[in-house]
Formats: sequence, C-alpha cells, structure tokens
Amino acid sequence: MLSVFAFAVGRLLVLWPGLPEPLASHFDASGTPDGFSSRAAFVSTVIVIHALLVLVFLLVPALLRITPASLVSLPNREYWWDPSRRDATISTLASYFLYFGISSQVVAIVAVELTVRANLGHPFDTGPMWGVLALHAVNVAGWLLSLLRRFRKPPTRGEPGFRPASTLHGPASPK
Repeated sequence: MLSVFAFAVGRLLVLWPGLPEPLASHFDASGTPDGFSSRAAFVSTVIVIHALLVLVFLLVPALLRITPASLVSLPNREYWWDPSRRDATISTLASYFLYFGISSQVVAIVAVELTVRANLGHPFDTGPMWGVLALHAVNVAGWLLSLLRRFRKPPTRGEPGFRPASTLHGPASPK
C-alpha cells in the first residue's frame, strides 16, 4: 500500500511542471469540465486523499488489536474474537483491509491520470472512468461476499480450521 502511495505521489511530482494553471479538476458525466483548481490545490488534494487511504486501511487493523469485542461487528464475534483466534482473525481482517485500500488507491490513480490527460490536451473520455468504477463496484461486492463468507460461521468438526475447544486454551485439566 505504501508503494502504491509512493507511485501516486511520484507520478504527480513528475507531471507537476506540465500541468496548466488553473486546471480542470472535475468533470460532469459527459466529460465536460465543471470544476477548476490551482495546480497546488489539485496535487495537494490528491496527496491528502492517498494519505488518508493509507492511514485508514493500515490503521484500522492496528486499532482492532485494542478494540473490545463488544465494539466489533463481525458474524460469530465470540468465536472469532476468542483469545486463541483473535490474532489470526485480526491478521485476516488486515489482509482484507490492505486489499481494499490498494484497490481504492488504484481507482484514485486512474481518475487522476484521466484528469491529467484531459488537462494536457486529450479529450476527457468518460468510458474508462465508468469502466473502472463498474469494475470497482464488482470488486467491492466480491470483497464483501468473500469477507462475509470467511466469517459467516465457525468451522465445525471435519472442516478445515476446526479445533476442539479442549485444544484452544491448552490441555484440559483433570476433573
């Protein structure tokens, strides 16, 4: 995620000298510019958006480590937040957040690239942006279904990942 951030910022810095002042920074659904900003405001806004994406998608898993189970909304929370599974659950959620964050950054990179191209004399073609947004919507739906499927129910005896309760907290004590 940090390398995607570095790419996005590096690309903007390389493009900076060739960007017009002011530049079209927003386009309507047909590709007509309907918002303008200074070069500095545009580049600063894009960098802040990417920084916020990095911050949110890397910080949330870290915050989960200190979040009480009562504040976590997850199917079968008691099972997945059990001390013997909590670290593995957070690690799995972190990988889901990382994937979602990177895919969100890619959408932002495409939007910025199309905006920059339009400001360098190429007509703004809405087709690629609509295509990327449609792919992102499908990606988000798949991501969400995968996340829900992963945490839908605890594994039962005979399924991969099943561990009997007696092995979760060490050997059972004799009665």
